[in-house]
Amino acid sequence: MKEKRLSNLVQGTLEQQGSHVSMVESPEVSAGILDLNICTNGREVWLELKTVHAGEKAKIRSSQRRWSKLRVAAGGNVWWLCHQESTGLICLVHGRYASELSTFDTWRKLCEIMVTIESLGTLLPWLTGLISESQD
Repeated sequence: MKEKRLSNLVQGTLEQQGSHVSMVESPEVSAGILDLNICTNGREVWLELKTVHAGEKAKIRSSQRRWSKLRVAAGGNVWWLCHQESTGLICLVHGRYASELSTFDTWRKLCEIMVTIESLGTLLPWLTGLISESQD
């Protein structure tokens, strides 16, 4: 699944669940800015989406790692979501680990929650719950 298709799926699912989602990724906006900004009940989270093939490293630009590190240091709520096509698994990793992310095995070791692509709808309420918890 291409990242664009994954992005549309995540965005559509979140919006059906009542979140406001903005697709932001653009080097013209800010170098390294992540793919999605999500707002639920007045709370925000940034989400980077990656798709990897078995044995390959996720394509992460140094500017994305830096942006994530700076946003987390400033108290931002940052998460990275990786989909491995061959298994259909999705891992959600906190932004503080952005500098460590590479192969899907690394993502699996660092992930907070893992679901299948078919269960994406169960992951997203968990994510929006994190939005509320982290900003109380």
